[in-house]
Amino acid sequence: MNALVSIIIPMYNASQTIVETVNSVCKQSYTEIEIIIIDDASTDNSLELLSQFKKPKIQIIQNKNNKGASFCRNLGLKNSKGAFIQFVDSDDILHRDKILNQINSIDLTDKNVLDSSILSSHFYYFDKTISDKKSSKYENNFRDYMPLEWLIAANYDKVMFPPIAWLIPKNIIEKAGFWDESISYNDDTEFFCRVLLNANKIVHVPESICFYRTNNPNSYGSQRTKKAILSEWKVNTCLVRHLLNAKNDDSIRKSLAYRISKFYYSIYPEHHEIHKEIENLLKDLNVEYPKIFGNGFFSKLAKLIGWKITKRLHKLYK
Repeated sequence: MNALVSIIIPMYNASQTIVETVNSVCKQSYTEIEIIIIDDASTDNSLELLSQFKKPKIQIIQNKNNKGASFCRNLGLKNSKGAFIQFVDSDDILHRDKILNQINSIDLTDKNVLDSSILSSHFYYFDKTISDKKSSKYENNFRDYMPLEWLIAANYDKVMFPPIAWLIPKNIIEKAGFWDESISYNDDTEFFCRVLLNANKIVHVPESICFYRTNNPNSYGSQRTKKAILSEWKVNTCLVRHLLNAKNDDSIRKSLAYRISKFYYSIYPEHHEIHKEIENLLKDLNVEYPKIFGNGFFSKLAKLIGWKITKRLHKLYK
């Protein structure tokens, strides 16, 4: 039994990478696929480059107003017919057996699979070519998980998968809801939190491999602007709501407090307009959490005079 996989690729000014990405998708050894590319009002020659791909399984949708990756992925979902969804950014690369190995790891004759299991894969970072690939710092924690267990580990920065690593039954996405288009940065964290909470198991397939590009200045999430910081703060508040609705206990609260306090540390002393909100949320979580990050001299100084003063001094003298 085969299942159709819909591969959804949002694209914006991706002329430097899109051909390599689409080539990797077209060469998948698993052939029951449809490819949906959503152009988000590109101003370069990305669309022109796609004309070299004549495969009937490729559908190109043009969005004439730039609306961001989440809008494009949602548009792709609305036009998809597959039982499984594979998200691919326009600068990432799939190993030719990525999808085949994930599909082969499950029993498609079991109807419960399409309502329960999400599949993850091994992934490597790369910059210019996959020959310079680097292992992820998280790979020692690549294994099967229960969804809440994975989300707690992710809050502690012990595990992470980029969108390309997942293969998701569309039924689960429909239960979880589509991408939140109001989130401009870190939208995948909020989306996959909801998706995982609507699954029963994460099945890791180590033989399945993909490549996640870093240092691309044209990627959607490449810049940490004020808008991006406020978006990330919104994501954190969403995670608190989603996770506490799923299970309100100390293990969840501690992981959330760790995540939020680390975010606070990363933005301080800038973005003072949300400092009070962050402090109030940490107070509401009502658990002990680490208040000092960093290492070496900075960590020692922070223990003596407080991390806030230390960060202000660092900003003043750097």
